[in-house]
Amino acid sequence: MTSSPLLTERQRPLRVCYYHYDHRFIDDTLECIEGQLAKIHAFEMVELTSLDSAHFDPCDLLVLIAHQLPPEALTQWVQGLPRRLNHKIWTPALIIAAPGLQVASELTSFALQSNWYFDIVDAEHITSLSLRMSNLIRIHDHLHEMYRYEKTLGKLEEKIQKLAEHNKT
Repeated sequence: MTSSPLLTERQRPLRVCYYHYDHRFIDDTLECIEGQLAKIHAFEMVELTSLDSAHFDPCDLLVLIAHQLPPEALTQWVQGLPRRLNHKIWTPALIIAAPGLQVASELTSFALQSNWYFDIVDAEHITSLSLRMSNLIRIHDHLHEMYRYEKTLGKLEEKIQKLAEHNKT
């Protein structure tokens, strides 16, 4: 096995964008999280100052750092993210936060109803960060693969339709 960066279908390195919920808030946990992100060399890492940043695209995975967000505010914030991400809904997210059991339960319902893939990891358990990131990127790849299959099937159906119409004449 080689240690070269993972590549997408366009042969570009996979891009992981990360966004800190509150840039004014700096603590040891944030330094630890950023240290863990810096150790992951399989991806190109891009820090965002806003979810509307021009540096967002292309983005294969979004890491949202919200470990300081209180659990009672986390549900509303997470549920509002798809609207803020708008057309970027194909980008899965790994949210670093401490949801607690009640919030995790509320977000389970949201995850089942929404059309967006995300995972939440507690900052106390970030040793699994690279594995969780890899799994979400695989989901991202599968979504794009399904989209490509759908486009190909659509083109084939058009050709079959044209052939059927041509054979009728």
